[in-house]
Amino acid sequence: MVVSRRIGPIALIFAALFGALVVYLVTRGCVGIRCLSFSGSTRFREKDVYASDPGDFRALYTNGQTQLRLEALAVQSSSDASQNIAAEAVRIQGLFDKAPAPYPGEISDSIVCSDSDKPVFETRYISGIEVSQFTGYVNNRMVFGACTNDQRAYRETLALFYCADQKKMYTLELISPYEASHDASIVTAQHGVVGSLRCR
Repeated sequence: MVVSRRIGPIALIFAALFGALVVYLVTRGCVGIRCLSFSGSTRFREKDVYASDPGDFRALYTNGQTQLRLEALAVQSSSDASQNIAAEAVRIQGLFDKAPAPYPGEISDSIVCSDSDKPVFETRYISGIEVSQFTGYVNNRMVFGACTNDQRAYRETLALFYCADQKKMYTLELISPYEASHDASIVTAQHGVVGSLRCR
């Protein structure tokens, strides 16, 4: 009788510790792409890891012609993450603002990108996550700033969001070659990834 009374509380303590360990491993203990859930995530293979510190993770994954660049930064609060995301959105949008030419002359006094060259920006709510998303063309260095057809090397969908339970801010970039950007299946797959994002 005495033994069975002691096993009950011990079993409860063990179950509580095991449950806490599982929650830790699933949320804070996750690394890289395994911290997220999205359509087709199992088809992406890790190609390079550039940083793998507790507060900074950056890696490149591939799936056929599509590359996925992922960055996860430790950010303690959603307000800090919102400020960082807003600053990045302003930076990207600023790349396409009218700017004075470095050498004004007879041809042009300013540099202007047409609306078709500017990435489309939208804020979406997906599974309770606020996602700031840019979709457009990037140059051969895979960064926004392509302002003419000959500078377009890739099509990119960039998503910025915060996973509160993990206390991580994510930058997820889906990049496909410009030639493949007219392939409806690739465009649909990129939209499917962002449209099905979930924090684990």
